[in-house]
Amino acid sequence: MRKLYETAIILVGTLGWWGFVYPELSMTEEAYVQEAESQEQQAEREVKEEQRAESQEQDAERKVQKEQDTGCGLESIGESLAGAGLQIGDI
Repeated sequence: MRKLYETAIILVGTLGWWGFVYPELSMTEEAYVQEAESQEQQAEREVKEEQRAESQEQDAERKVQKEQDTGCGLESIGESLAGAGLQIGDI
């Protein structure tokens, strides 16, 4: 029984050593393909997030510009109150 344990330990140690020296031998090509696909998907998600953030920034800028153009901002409210004889502090 002792010889069996010794053989198992030597076998596991040898496999571990070869896995350390040549890690590419321990992974199948499918594992590499899956890893490459997951990295591509991660890159695509990051690009989409960046595009979404840029789109939100542009939408916010357009909204501010629209408010300034249409007079729906705080300045136009203050002007309309001043026209009615009120001040912002009176509200």
